[in-house]
Amino acid sequence: MLSLLIDGNDVFTGDTLFKGSVGGVRAQYHLRHMCVGLNCFVMNTPQVYIGEAAKKFDANLKLIDEGVRGELTKFLAAFKDYIRRLQR
Repeated sequence: MLSLLIDGNDVFTGDTLFKGSVGGVRAQYHLRHMCVGLNCFVMNTPQVYIGEAAKKFDANLKLIDEGVRGELTKFLAAFKDYIRRLQR
């Protein structure tokens, strides 16, 4: 496995580029910019970033964080509206 150390901190271990509370937020944000540049359809808002996602699920991968559940509920409602607009 490949590891990258910056200032003595392991920031890449082969499984995720950014450890800690932000997870892959930077990669997701960069992907959004690339999609806009490629003229892809991108739903701009709402955005959902789940920091420390491993702590938000139980051992059976069931979402246990009610705050995240609420944010995902809002996101999915907005996504449904977005898809309907694209179908017109």
